Amino acid sequence: GQIKVVRVLNHGRPAAYGTFLADWRARGQHLVHFVIGTGIGGGMVSGGAVFNGAHHFSGAYGHIKVDPRGSTRCVCGGTGCVELFAAAPAVARFAAERGVVLSQPDGRGVRELGDLARAGSEPAIEAFRIAGRWLAVAIGCVANVCDPAFVTVGGGVIAAAQDGRGGNWYVDAAADAAREMVIPRIAEHLTVVEASLLNDAALIGAAARAAQL
Repeated sequence: GQIKVVRVLNHGRPAAYGTFLADWRARGQHLVHFVIGTGIGGGMVSGGAVFNGAHHFSGAYGHIKVDPRGSTRCVCGGTGCVELFAAAPAVARFAAERGVVLSQPDGRGVRELGDLARAGSEPAIEAFRIAGRWLAVAIGCVANVCDPAFVTVGGGVIAAAQDGRGGNWYVDAAADAAREMVIPRIAEHLTVVEASLLNDAALIGAAARAAQL
């Protein structure tokens, strides 16, 4: 038959919804989801519904300002965005500054960086941790406003940062630092975890939303 309805969603919001549906820890909860790849996006689910915002632009977490004095321009045209310090190109940059040589020195090299980290490279591990601590600033901003039950972090960078023993260098660093970025009452219950679906969350969330049309 003919396609009668077409809906377009920024990938961060269906990723949040897919995580909400598929991750038992988030089910039924107020969820904030971050997607870390070549850029940073995400979404929020509350009461089972995706929050889209008045003009359907919600979830632009990558453009939360974490360095007001920064001079490097972001793709949005602004400066100081967390995307410049916590997305894949930043992870690769932190690694290069510590002497790590990647075959793909831009953000496409994070998988290789993950392999080096799991092989014991301390500079590679530290590159993930530094980026995670930068993300913590943005997590704190969102958590102070929204008071989420869970913050999940997924995407290609997070998949690359898995330590092979059940931990995640990026997410663990973000979780530890985020507690210092929020008021004490929120810090008591702030839970920041690696998303269970990582790169598949947006596909599952989009399919679920389509089935509801």
